[in-house]
Amino acid sequence: MKHAVLPDPAHAEAIPALAALSAPRTEATPPLLRPRLLWRAAKAGARLYRRDSHLRSAAPGLDARRGPRAVIAKLVEMEAVWEARRRAHAPDYAVRRHVLVLSALLAERAALEG
Repeated sequence: MKHAVLPDPAHAEAIPALAALSAPRTEATPPLLRPRLLWRAAKAGARLYRRDSHLRSAAPGLDARRGPRAVIAKLVEMEAVWEARRRAHAPDYAVRRHVLVLSALLAERAALEG
C-alpha cells in the first residue's frame, strides 16, 4: 500500500499540539504516514470545507467560534485516535469520520497559514 507524508504546517512552532507533526524529522521521529487514498480524500474534502457545517460534523461538540489554533489542537488529537483505530483494524473505525477529521485539519491549517 502506498503512503503519503502529511506536510508540516508553517506556523507549527506556535501550536504546541502540532509539535509531533512539525518536529524536524530524525531517526527518532519518523514521518507521519497515511494511505495515499486517505490522504487524497482528505485533500479533496479540504477544498470543499465550510467551517460552520463541516466542523460540526468532524468534531461534534467543538465550538466553531474558537480560534483556529484551539480547533487544530483538538483535531490533531482526534486524528491520532482515528489513526490508531485504523491501524488496529478496530470494528468502530469509520473511514468517513477519519476523512472528515483530516479534511477539517488540513483546511484549518491552511486558514491559519493563509
